[in-house]
Amino acid sequence: MRTAIFVYNPTTVSIETNEDKLCLVQMGTSTIVPLDRSNKIQIERGIYKVKSSTDVTVSGDLTQIAIQVITNNKDPFPDPPLNAQALAGSSGDPVTAIQKFFVVPDERKLDHF
Repeated sequence: MRTAIFVYNPTTVSIETNEDKLCLVQMGTSTIVPLDRSNKIQIERGIYKVKSSTDVTVSGDLTQIAIQVITNNKDPFPDPPLNAQALAGSSGDPVTAIQKFFVVPDERKLDHF
């Protein structure tokens, strides 16, 4: 399961989960925030993801954030909201860059040495 949080302006979000050892990862940076089961986090403008096995609940000012959830890791990530594409901050096609950020590698295809 992948939860996307598109943040248009700095804001505070609440993130609730039933899992341990999850992280909030920001696209295009090395920012990784470890998550507890209940979190209230100030986050900057950008695109964030949480990869989990169960539902993650995100709440906050919906004028400042958008949320997308993909329950099956094998499904491609859908087109992001149009106003979220400017958050990608990369050259080239922002939709492609965002979709690549949300890809979950197939662990069966990875070489384990």
